[in-house]
Amino acid sequence: GGGGGGWNLLASWFAHEGAVLRVAWAPPHACGLGVIATCGADRKVCVWEQMSSRGSQWQSLAKLVDARDEVRAVAFAPSAAGGAGVRVLLAAAAADGVLRVYEARDLSNLHQWPLVHELSTPPAVPLRCVHWCPAAHLALRAPSTSAFVVGGDCPTAFVYAAPPNTSRWHLAAALQPSSIENDAVVVNDVAWAPTIGRGSHIIAVALSTGTICVFEIDPELFWPARAVELQPCATLTAHMPHAAQRVAWNLAGSMLASSDSTGTMRLWTPQDESLTSWTCAGHVPPPNKDTPATGGRSSVVVSPSRSARLHTGGLSSATPFAS
Repeated sequence: GGGGGGWNLLASWFAHEGAVLRVAWAPPHACGLGVIATCGADRKVCVWEQMSSRGSQWQSLAKLVDARDEVRAVAFAPSAAGGAGVRVLLAAAAADGVLRVYEARDLSNLHQWPLVHELSTPPAVPLRCVHWCPAAHLALRAPSTSAFVVGGDCPTAFVYAAPPNTSRWHLAAALQPSSIENDAVVVNDVAWAPTIGRGSHIIAVALSTGTICVFEIDPELFWPARAVELQPCATLTAHMPHAAQRVAWNLAGSMLASSDSTGTMRLWTPQDESLTSWTCAGHVPPPNKDTPATGGRSSVVVSPSRSARLHTGGLSSATPFAS
């Protein structure tokens, strides 16, 4: 950022014929430091490549046009999930109810992203969010198995897994809130925590009720293939009655950040290893547009306009968070 600790606009370009809804960085050790994917209300997924060292110029690599409604979320898998970094997988969650997985098989030619799998959740609902398991090894008996969690216009999030070097995805778990009385409740976001030093998987689910559900998953659940229903080990309610919009873990998986429809952000930490009790470790009120952020980390900002904007600058928290 600049000397004042604010944010500097590096690049802005016309990315979609409609609102830009999400942005995701590709794994840098597989695709290089400057590859991103965007999705939007125009039903497209676009892959972009940085053309200048300063990040001021970007070019289009691919446009993926399989969706029949707006694409609400995109996410790259860790390259190890495809097998030692030789494959890169890109998931796209669309309002047509289909989760599509694309694959870059030749990392020297990122113009080609063939569609390798399509799936719909039970029940089939418009989708809103997707997040890959960040771990290279999902379970001891299922090394290199890849997995993701997806959510949409129902209260349940769904976990899918696939054996290594295949695209045969199976439903592994249905993550259900403890009690939901309104069928109109939707999953706005999901976040799979890094598994550093932990023997289980942790997933956070943000609901339109304002609650955030935290689920703990035994790795052996993913082998053999079977679908189970899981209840949350903790439910966080501080955002109520406002809809919880986004959740994200820090790089150690030890702190959870959440935000709601008012722009309020909260930081959460578990009180013990049981994960049943959580403390709100910090609270950031809705941002003042005239107040610059401080710190120093790059971030992509999703604009409600048709442009993609790249900024450098700071975050108010000193704890880095995974995208």
